[in-house]
Amino acid sequence: MKGSGLFVLSVLLLAAVLITYFESVRRAQQEFGDVYTIDAKYARLATLRNVIQRSYEKTDRYHLDAWKLAVQTTLADEYGVSISINSSKVTVSSDELRVRSEFYVR
Repeated sequence: MKGSGLFVLSVLLLAAVLITYFESVRRAQQEFGDVYTIDAKYARLATLRNVIQRSYEKTDRYHLDAWKLAVQTTLADEYGVSISINSSKVTVSSDELRVRSEFYVR
């Protein structure tokens, strides 16, 4: 009788340890997934910066107003950010990532 009680107790302790272990593994996997998601969003902002820079280089000076409007509306909606252009200074703000980036187009 005493042996079976000890066996049941050891099984319960082993189950508690395994549940705790698998819970910590699940949390770690979720945190890694969150990190990859955030990294992908920052990479998307870097891509947006390259798109803005290259499209500016290909736009002649007579169409800069249309370029500014297209960037501030179409690209901003596509990437989920707000973009403001003041002369050659471009400011990109992302509320989701709580980040603001400024750069100059040349």
